[in-house]
Amino acid sequence: MDGGVVIPEATVQRLDPLGGLGFRMLTILVSAGACVFAVVQSVRALPEFWSPVLAVVALLSLLGSAAVVIFRTSPYGPGLSQQAMVLVAVLAFLGAVLEAAAKWGSNIKIVDDWGPMAIGLMLFAAAPHRPARQIASLSVLCSIGIGFLILLQSPHFDSKAPIIVYIVYGVLWILMFGLSVAAFVGHLVSALEGWHAQARQDADTRIGALRETMTRSVHEERMRVLGREVTPFFAELLAAGYIRRSDRERAHAIAESIRTLMVAEVDRTWLQRVAEVTAPGTGGEWIDDPGRLADYMTSDQRTAIRALIGSIMEPGAIVPGSLRVTIVPDGSWCRAGIEAVFALPRRASRRVIGPYLAVVRSVFHDLRLRFDGPTLTVKFSYDRF
Repeated sequence: MDGGVVIPEATVQRLDPLGGLGFRMLTILVSAGACVFAVVQSVRALPEFWSPVLAVVALLSLLGSAAVVIFRTSPYGPGLSQQAMVLVAVLAFLGAVLEAAAKWGSNIKIVDDWGPMAIGLMLFAAAPHRPARQIASLSVLCSIGIGFLILLQSPHFDSKAPIIVYIVYGVLWILMFGLSVAAFVGHLVSALEGWHAQARQDADTRIGALRETMTRSVHEERMRVLGREVTPFFAELLAAGYIRRSDRERAHAIAESIRTLMVAEVDRTWLQRVAEVTAPGTGGEWIDDPGRLADYMTSDQRTAIRALIGSIMEPGAIVPGSLRVTIVPDGSWCRAGIEAVFALPRRASRRVIGPYLAVVRSVFHDLRLRFDGPTLTVKFSYDRF
């Protein structure tokens, strides 16, 4: 972290935010499935528990792990950070430890223990939202912990099989789910990064070709202004053969209007141009950016904000006049906020802006979101230099 802004991480969700929304349902199903599996296994092994209270606490710990994943991977959640992912793994592992403690001395076999598989499933559920390296590291650490836990329980097992067999069986689920999904995520991230690099290269090539077109377009626009005001004036002067006082006043007025037009064009930021398109006639008064800080956003960030504002300004989506965009300097960073009061029901509002928030989160890595009733508040930061 630098200056309060989180350094971007190589995750599937960041590189492909809309595809990450597709993984959202899988995340929910796998997390819920881990909890259901744990409950079923606990009921089946009920006679082995000497402490039902510990068994319930173990299930609650796993439920907490699933809740963290489901809440933080939501488009409206704060995102699954590195610290949150560690919490997910710790809660799932704690559940496995508490389950073993609730069976201590009476756990004669481990095939009905839900801990190892639940840990593997939770790592699997969180994988699209975290770097492959962290998923793999947590898989190995949890496997070591489970292996040690099995070793401590081994004197109570009823089978004379070598202890290594129990350990392999116990850690197999974690390694199978954790390492396999880490490998998949790593390969997918690599492919997405390659695609992004190629897309940027193609964009740079197109920009060079577009500059000439844009220059020609601007030149034609300027010529239209001259043709509408200046050319007829000069034609009148040539026809008259002399200059009157009124001609001097008119020339001064034309020069002043052209100068004002050109200065206004230069002073406009891309965000103000977005305002003219999305809310014609408002004059962009809902934008508070006196320092022209919007121009420091990258092209990807501009695209994401343009799309978000466009979705918010859909007819009937928000209360007229409630949208506010504020950008202020903070050292080498720009702190921005977007606020709007939705006229749509809460569920409909979420459905409208959900995909766009996922895209914004992928380019502003410290996105903070609050949805209090009908009021949406989005805050984010970006580099000023």
